[in-house]
Amino acid sequence: MKLLELKERIARGEYQIEPGAVADMIIRRLIGLGSHAGERGRQTACSYPARSTPESVNTTPAAPSTTRPTHVQLAPARPVWGF
Repeated sequence: MKLLELKERIARGEYQIEPGAVADMIIRRLIGLGSHAGERGRQTACSYPARSTPESVNTTPAAPSTTRPTHVQLAPARPVWGF
């Protein structure tokens, strides 16, 4: 059943949710007995096994970089012509 169709049936009162069945399915899925549990099985090993990767070639320094202070200097006043 499509989600849109399900929403419409619920709105029209044609579909009733059974709280007991919903709670039972939640518990089954939480303990691994749900309908999808047998498809993949339980995870028994690390998803990211140890790999031999080369050392990092990152050239960024480990310490924070510094920035020279910026100084603002006032420009000499220019004559305003024609105003």
